[in-house]
Amino acid sequence: VNISGSRLVTKNLQKYFSNASQTGVVPATPLSGAHYVKEKGSAVVSHPGLVTPVSSAVQNLSDVKHLLFGRPKEPSEPLRKIFLLCGPNVQKGVIELIDRIGAVFVTNYCDGETEATSVEEAEKLRDMAMTLFFKVLETMLVDEQKK
Repeated sequence: VNISGSRLVTKNLQKYFSNASQTGVVPATPLSGAHYVKEKGSAVVSHPGLVTPVSSAVQNLSDVKHLLFGRPKEPSEPLRKIFLLCGPNVQKGVIELIDRIGAVFVTNYCDGETEATSVEEAEKLRDMAMTLFFKVLETMLVDEQKK
């Protein structure tokens, strides 16, 4: 066994983990994606550089809400025009499908609970998901039209 090589490995590992503990909970590796996480607006006030899964989720939800602010939970006018190019019943079919998926989501999210707050929260999340769906669909179809 090569003792000097073993010491070098031990030294490198100690250095690596001491740096990881200084930079945050998760070391920046390709699998963790820690270097992609935004630190601005972190929900952890006492440790502004610390990005946790909860603070990251809160930041992501905030970003999505900002992206969708002011948009309706239905197809926009440009998306309606694209639907008309596809056929007479396309818009109706897409809306019916999204409504059914939304109803299943609300039912499963509440999972037997009938509290008004739980149902309201499920409906808000459903509406946000519908808005996001129509925004993404519009963006994709407009990009495809440009090709």
